Amino acid sequence: MHLESVMAGTLMTAGANMLIQVTCVLAIGWLLERIMTRRGPEAVAFVQRATLVGLLLIPMAAIVVHSLLPTGGLYISLPEPGEMAGPLGTAGFAYLTLSAVWFVGALSGLMRLAFGMRMASLLVDASEPATGAWVRRTRQLARAERLPAKQIAALDVRVSPRIHGPCLVGLRRPVLLLPAAHLEACNDLVLLHELTHLRRSDNFWNALTSFARSCVWVHPLAWRLPRAHHVTSEHVCDDAVIARRPNAVAYVRTLLDFSHAGPMIPAATPAASLFGRRGELLDRSRRLLGRSDQRDARSASRSQGFTTLSIVALTLGSVVVASALVAVHHTATAALAGWALLWCAMP
Repeated sequence: MHLESVMAGTLMTAGANMLIQVTCVLAIGWLLERIMTRRGPEAVAFVQRATLVGLLLIPMAAIVVHSLLPTGGLYISLPEPGEMAGPLGTAGFAYLTLSAVWFVGALSGLMRLAFGMRMASLLVDASEPATGAWVRRTRQLARAERLPAKQIAALDVRVSPRIHGPCLVGLRRPVLLLPAAHLEACNDLVLLHELTHLRRSDNFWNALTSFARSCVWVHPLAWRLPRAHHVTSEHVCDDAVIARRPNAVAYVRTLLDFSHAGPMIPAATPAASLFGRRGELLDRSRRLLGRSDQRDARSASRSQGFTTLSIVALTLGSVVVASALVAVHHTATAALAGWALLWCAMP
């Protein structure tokens, strides 16, 4: 049996099992989202983040499960190309081609994410520090929101001529950027919205969802997760603003003021901005103005119960472990594939 054929069969077997595992986690996560919709956007956001963590834990869970149960589980093993025809027959060539397409697509997505982060860094470099009045007001609101003291002390407020709306950029040390051309429109409602993004670490989770989508870009449900998480995060921040300032009309007017300014941030820049697409703004405005009781906004952020979240975490954790039983046919697939690729790369 030729090594190229073994590598082709191993890669495709691992890919097929990974798709099965990813499908289990994403499908159950989507179903739990639908169930949690009535409990408010924070509960939905928790489900989405738990689903994301489940996706990232799949490889580790597979290793642990197969270390404990080396002969257990349901194995999906594709035909070995070397057993079919020649050193690398048609099936083997197809396996390698599909694996290469998956790899190239994942690499392209990760490069796009890295490029966006670099764009965000350049955006911060081109900005200027905000005046003391803006910094004091922002930190005052941050203390009112009970942000950690360390986070408040590290909060950097800057003014940028390259953006048309306020946004929060950066992962390790997020920076609040205010638009130079529309600085007067940045009221407390806007600052509260962005500070809620900061409190919830939305930039980190948005980057993590983009990373997961890039790794399993071949799965349709993986493309839905980043977009759904972004929309849910905006709803959570909207509810937090209305809970602190119960005036939905004034808040919607603020959103509309910025909608006429143009795109919030340059394309491909990962950031938590006031809103994304224009259609999203319309949906959010209808949702805010459609509230019959402003107390709903106050209770939305407390809609999660400990029991509910425990059930969600337990359910997704069980799905991850169960899906790990559907794993690669070869117990040393990772080592075999890595060794084979190294062998092929040697002169």
